[in-house]
Amino acid sequence: MEKNEFRAVIKYLHMKGLTPKEIKAELDDIHSTSAPAFATVYNWMNEFKRGRTSTCDAPRSGRPIKAATPEIIDKVDIVLIDRRVKVREFVEATGISHGTVISILHELGMKNRQDGCRVCSLWTISATISKQCLEMFQRNPDEFLRRFITVNETISPNEPSPKKAKIKFNEFRYELLPHPAYSPDLILCNYFLFPNLKKWFELIAETEAYFEGMDKSYYSNGLKKLENRWIKCTELKTDYVEK
Repeated sequence: MEKNEFRAVIKYLHMKGLTPKEIKAELDDIHSTSAPAFATVYNWMNEFKRGRTSTCDAPRSGRPIKAATPEIIDKVDIVLIDRRVKVREFVEATGISHGTVISILHELGMKNRQDGCRVCSLWTISATISKQCLEMFQRNPDEFLRRFITVNETISPNEPSPKKAKIKFNEFRYELLPHPAYSPDLILCNYFLFPNLKKWFELIAETEAYFEGMDKSYYSNGLKKLENRWIKCTELKTDYVEK
């Protein structure tokens, strides 16, 4: 099943009054290997609770959407092998539109030349900058890490930094490390922080869904148990009550 079809099923079962745990169980019974994760079920159920009706992804702003199917990725190898390949040849090899090819090549750091060929500058720049940073790190790793504060990616590398930011950097005597544009693989948030943070979000979603799935009697029964524990505590003369 496609993801939109799974979302439609989640929406239908939510309208029937099923809890996230029950919906997940239903999906697993039918599609045990391809069913969405519990966190996904929980998030979409919340979307429908808030009044969402569509099961399609909302358009996103930012970078162009890539036509990065496995077949397209394989065919991009012709650019990696011959960086002087023409756009027309790339279009013919991949079978995708001219505009999409331009977007993909731009993401890869390609620049157009007057003869219609494409040459890659990003790989060379990225390797050079990475070598510079590596040399600075290896000179004194402990001191480098002691002084290191944060790292971020420049989404619009051609836009100059705000003057106020530059003034503050100079005021606090910060040293800016060079960073190649369009290099999320060198961003701490992307390769380390966000993947681990996502695990916590999934845990939070499962925890919230667990308690939301309980009816009122679950909580009232827990409160009623206090009476018996007070009695035991009195009988044991404040000794610890284990059960």
